[in-house]
Amino acid sequence: MGELAPAGASILIVDDDEGIREALGMALDDAGYCSGAAADGAEALAWLETHPAPRVILLDLQMPVMDGFEFRARQRAHPRLAAVPVIVFTAAAHGTAERVEALGSALVMKKPFDLDRMLSTIAEIVAT
Repeated sequence: MGELAPAGASILIVDDDEGIREALGMALDDAGYCSGAAADGAEALAWLETHPAPRVILLDLQMPVMDGFEFRARQRAHPRLAAVPVIVFTAAAHGTAERVEALGSALVMKKPFDLDRMLSTIAEIVAT
């Protein structure tokens, strides 16, 4: 998988679970990506203000402070960040399928997710 990753392509991981952030960060680094991490949507927005826009955002929906739904709404309203593709991953069902579909995500994955599938999806997005 690492051979598909353009050198330095950055991925932002937004999840309140530190173990998931660390595991995804290691997997992304092993695949040749650079990763950043945030524990909630507010922290992710702050990270995005001080870094170049990532190629992909990996977004959990259920988080404290600012959940994935609010983060995604703010991201989509931000001119520099609106076009950044998002892969949503979540452990719980959040409202209706229409609400999740309205996020406009590249992919929605249930936790526990298939890491190989996520890496393949990231590689496809980054290659375009």
